[in-house]
Amino acid sequence: MKPILAITMGDPAGIGPEICARALARKEVYDLCRPVIVGDAKMLQKAVGLLQLDLQVHAIQNISDARFEYGTADVYDLDLIDLDSFRWGEVQKQCGDAAFQYVRKAIELAMNNEVDGTCTAPLNKEAIHLAGHNYDGHTEIYAT
Repeated sequence: MKPILAITMGDPAGIGPEICARALARKEVYDLCRPVIVGDAKMLQKAVGLLQLDLQVHAIQNISDARFEYGTADVYDLDLIDLDSFRWGEVQKQCGDAAFQYVRKAIELAMNNEVDGTCTAPLNKEAIHLAGHNYDGHTEIYAT
């Protein structure tokens, strides 16, 4: 059985959603693991549209609802981003908090044995600090 990997989306205003979309558009990823993005489904959908990828976004609230099928990106949807105030490429408090929460959820899923491992997309340290999370990066979040 292939391992289930929780992949954090990273900072929604950064390159994380695009990296995740491009990765899950590759069949090779599904040959190696059962990936699930931890983030916001609507942000992954925006990245898929921007990149014009042939990829369906499947929002889930439980790992057991994931399809793990090539052509479908399962997203453990935390729905944290307000699209009315969201701006691509800008440091934003909501994006810093979202990136932090994605990492915390991935850790929780791993600690509860719902996923076999985690990997992370880039986050913005300035944004997570703006959101009140005083960590220097992923390593320090994992350490707590």
